[in-house]
Amino acid sequence: MAYIANRVNSYSIDPVLWSYFDKDDSILIAASIVSYRDSTFLSANIEKQIAAIPLKRANSLAEAIDWVSQLNELQ
Repeated sequence: MAYIANRVNSYSIDPVLWSYFDKDDSILIAASIVSYRDSTFLSANIEKQIAAIPLKRANSLAEAIDWVSQLNELQ
């Protein structure tokens, strides 16, 4: 499963939570965060550094969906 966070409002999760999604032990294989503001994009940068799974920062929902749909693991 891949997760897409469409962050319309300015918020983020505790970045440490991303470290719990280990590629080998989790059903979650990738995530994408859609950011519409510079502040949420910066938060997504921090989350990307901590994430144990591939995490894409996207500027639109269409970009995030396109990235997820091209993941080899979901084919």
